[in-house]
Amino acid sequence: MKISIYINYFNSAHLLETESLVPIQTGRAIAKHRLPMLGDDAGDNMSAKNPAYCELTGQYWVWKNDKTSDYVGFMHYRRLFDFYPELKNRIVDAAGVVVEERFTKEMLDRYGLNDDAIRECVEGYDMILPEPWNVSPSGSKTIYEHYKSAPAHHIEDLERAGEIINATCPEFYPDFKSVMNSEAGFFTNMFIFRREIFEEYSQWLFKILSELEGKIDTTGYDASECRAIGYIAERMMGVFATHVLRTRPTLKVRYLRRVFVRDTKPYALCPPVPQSDLPLVSIVAATDHNYVSHMAALIASVFSNASRSRFIDFLILDGGITDDDRQGLRMLERLHPHARISFIDMSMQFLDIEAHMYFTRATFYRLALPDIVLDRPRLLFLDTDVVVLDDVSKVFDTNLEGKSIAAVRDLIMRAFVVQGVPSIATLGGKPSMKYLSDYLGLGDDHGSYFQAGVILFDLEKLRALNMSEKMIADLRNRRYWFLDQDVLNKHLARDVKYLSPNWNCVSLPAELGGVLPDALNREYERSIQAPSIIHYAGGQKPWDNFDSFFAHYYWYYLRLTPWYERVLARMVNAGPKTSTSARKSTATRWMASRIWRSMPGFMRRRLWNTAVALEKRL
Repeated sequence: MKISIYINYFNSAHLLETESLVPIQTGRAIAKHRLPMLGDDAGDNMSAKNPAYCELTGQYWVWKNDKTSDYVGFMHYRRLFDFYPELKNRIVDAAGVVVEERFTKEMLDRYGLNDDAIRECVEGYDMILPEPWNVSPSGSKTIYEHYKSAPAHHIEDLERAGEIINATCPEFYPDFKSVMNSEAGFFTNMFIFRREIFEEYSQWLFKILSELEGKIDTTGYDASECRAIGYIAERMMGVFATHVLRTRPTLKVRYLRRVFVRDTKPYALCPPVPQSDLPLVSIVAATDHNYVSHMAALIASVFSNASRSRFIDFLILDGGITDDDRQGLRMLERLHPHARISFIDMSMQFLDIEAHMYFTRATFYRLALPDIVLDRPRLLFLDTDVVVLDDVSKVFDTNLEGKSIAAVRDLIMRAFVVQGVPSIATLGGKPSMKYLSDYLGLGDDHGSYFQAGVILFDLEKLRALNMSEKMIADLRNRRYWFLDQDVLNKHLARDVKYLSPNWNCVSLPAELGGVLPDALNREYERSIQAPSIIHYAGGQKPWDNFDSFFAHYYWYYLRLTPWYERVLARMVNAGPKTSTSARKSTATRWMASRIWRSMPGFMRRRLWNTAVALEKRL
């Protein structure tokens, strides 16, 4: 028995998804952001009519495209059914709903929003309807009066719907009149119907709405008033249900309370702390499906080198990986006798913030860590493009000396400052020093700018400072060159315990070689002689070029994962890379490098961003 209860979404909100609960983005054809779920814009659809039909564009898509579900239903991202109708200790407000402040695991369990509870509640019934709501507390005597007095509603539109019913399906007209004259009705377009009844309802409803659409004059209507079709459809469900229950009294019907959630912001559920007698080392990294092979190499390197006297608690911020990805990553637990890999769903986070250059949204996830990982005092964040050659417990155990984080100074940014490399054009192309001093507000402390690929967080201190909320608000309200890394530096560059560069060993581009002050250059040289963590930041990645910076370490650890053959084959077969084309590519790079080095400093500074873009294409 397949039960599909579709949950209508139109914007980023907490994601509910199980075998029975199916999120669907309504109005996707005209949406600004594509949500990580099913959309109503494929196949036979009316997605573009969402401004008028509201969530009904989702119902239309399901009617035309889901032909396998035995039960079909609809709820909304913030309006849900209570699947424990036998419980009597619920408090219903004047609007006829149980109010919850926000989504939590306990809240979901409390209302049976899981497959087992849904199945037990639904199976055996023909129709699941919301408990009728009486409109009299709102000051109206009937549903007709309630519609007439509601803001953004025009009673003549509802009257036209009645005229269409009387003309096209007169057997329903007595039920229309009955519902309009009633003081209680079914609201919010929520229901679960056996398939045959759903088909019957949708056929009847969309025929009426199609005619109504051609008869409503929306000239002069504002955006809310233009949603008339959706408003009226809410009342039409009551008309249909009233008719079916009147004419088929043997149908089994169940009525469920509605639950309204005030705060629907997406939040991430962090798995509990592993139970172990060993001291814990908690690590976190972020990935989506495109980067999952590199995440695997990272995990293999951590587990291979971590102390066997510690428990490695590895958290993955999941920006959209598959079940197969998860299974493959969990296989890596066998590389360490005391390790667990857990996942935190981040697929609905930061959808309203655009990335640029080579960044993806996954880079933003670290900003939310203090508010997500609540039961661990500290956390070591690692970028997905790193491999670890040493025991991570050494850096995890760092004495922070009262600081909020530990990190490595960004030597590449320091070289940018020396050379006067300009920031991106959208930020005015300010020289790096001016960007750090003025735009980020670091002033004379611009040399404290750190690299965010390896960060040890004191989560308790960051929570006390409410730092996540401040940084995320900053990222939303202003553009930054290096996105969340810049935001982290803006708020924390004066609150850092600095680590040795070998804990975040990067490759300085050749064109920046020799520009660092002597002391920093010596630190850099020592880091590449004995790296503890290699960070393939910027430039050439080992999965693009076998000869890139410390690529052999990446390939060594990737060989320990299920992705080795896949990534290797992709590189070997990537396009028509014949020996001739490879030689041409090498020659082109060599010539470009010679030209670059021959340019005077002021020209290189001016052309830096263009050179970076060209280097990536070559």
